[in-house]
Amino acid sequence: MSENDKYPSDPASGSTNSLASKAEGNDLERLKRLAREIAYQTPEVRADKVARLKKAIEQGTYQFALEKLAEILTEVLLVEIMQQPCPIEVKNRFGDRSCRG
Repeated sequence: MSENDKYPSDPASGSTNSLASKAEGNDLERLKRLAREIAYQTPEVRADKVARLKKAIEQGTYQFALEKLAEILTEVLLVEIMQQPCPIEVKNRFGDRSCRG
């Protein structure tokens, strides 16, 4: 028996019957359970990576890209600035408000 015989489609509507929908729903639920199981089994801290980094820092061999650090710090600061309230709000001649300051 082929897949099409197991889950026949209605050519007029273009949709599969409820049996096919149930099969898809079961697959989705199974994948969700599997994803949850993997997430619960995965440690939040990767101890092996932490140990390697800690050792490299202690030995003075850890190297990082200053450009990447600058990029991250800039992004963090921009996010903080954007979350601050506007110190001076002005209206233009059309009545639109803009932030100055």
